Amino acid sequence: MKPNAPLAVLALVAMAAMLTGCSNAVMDPKYERNPNPRQKYVVTAKIDGAPGPFKGASVNIRYKVGPSQECMPDAEPISGHSPTPDSFDIKPSVHRASETEYRFDVYLDAMASKDYFGKGICTWVIDYAALTLRPTGAPDEYSLAAFMSHAEIETELPISMYWQRKLYGTSRPHPQPVSESALKREEFAKYRDPDLSDTISVTLQAKELRP
Repeated sequence: MKPNAPLAVLALVAMAAMLTGCSNAVMDPKYERNPNPRQKYVVTAKIDGAPGPFKGASVNIRYKVGPSQECMPDAEPISGHSPTPDSFDIKPSVHRASETEYRFDVYLDAMASKDYFGKGICTWVIDYAALTLRPTGAPDEYSLAAFMSHAEIETELPISMYWQRKLYGTSRPHPQPVSESALKREEFAKYRDPDLSDTISVTLQAKELRP
């Protein structure tokens, strides 16, 4: 017996409607920037051991709803996940002080704390601030990235990390863009090499600009 096509179509429509009705997703929450941020830090990045200068530098700061996410929509009842984004990226400009020193600004309060979903005030923390360096600017080369957390920015202590020097200007084995993340001393010794003599180091340090 042939399947009843109209009934099958109706069943699919009903299932889609049921899933849509059960969905808690808010695909576009329209997060807002704080129009008057005050908690400003200047991050200085000092590079040592690079075989040459860097052609380009960029910064991405990811802000995440937190420390509590109770203000966010509930997870999907079926999958347990929600496609509602809980983060927002800001790309500040980078000042090149020299071939080995860069600076950029970070605001802890760059995002507006408000009730975006009708469930209470959403506050924000920095998930990470990432400096990415491009050695020669070639489209197929590895870029070198260094990350700071919210806590590391607030402590204002210098943080030293390392890349393998051989990655400078090295082409990727595949076309997808790839960044090599700098590792702290203990991580580099564990995952790369305990000898730091053949590395490029980057030292990041944040300083608050107090009024």
